[in-house]
Amino acid sequence: MQTDDLSRTYADFVETARHGRFVPPTDGGWTAEMVLAHVVIGDRLIAEAAARVMAGVPTTFDNLASQSEPYLRSVAEAAGGWDGLLAALQRGGDELIALARCITDEQAATPIAARIISDNAVVFDATVPLSTLMGVPADTHLRLHTQQLAALSGEGVHAGAAQPSSARRA
Repeated sequence: MQTDDLSRTYADFVETARHGRFVPPTDGGWTAEMVLAHVVIGDRLIAEAAARVMAGVPTTFDNLASQSEPYLRSVAEAAGGWDGLLAALQRGGDELIALARCITDEQAATPIAARIISDNAVVFDATVPLSTLMGVPADTHLRLHTQQLAALSGEGVHAGAAQPSSARRA
């Protein structure tokens, strides 16, 4: 699979996370630590689905676990602080990109029943090729959370970019 967009989007997200000075959310939404933990978990779930396809096992995808605040806090705590969380984020992104490079065209075309939850609502529930699921971080997910981190740093969103509809879950 082509990974240039995914690599570029990860680099932008990690750069935003690395250089931001984040403040607690004023709306009760996720902290910057929880946003990073959410991305780490989401990457794990996508990688698991891809690995199952590569192993020839029928699979589905559901991101609900990446919305669990106890799980998010556990991932952040286990990282041992911001630097550890950044390292986990970078490692997870690198692993997902490396995995995407290994996917054959046949595997990329494998249909996956995917359900995506955001802010306690189902925002996507359809069968898509694995390549589409693997493209979600670059196409949507990381860009949304880059904007979310920018808002938590007081920088706001970049000109022309839409504000995430929810600072809590995506």
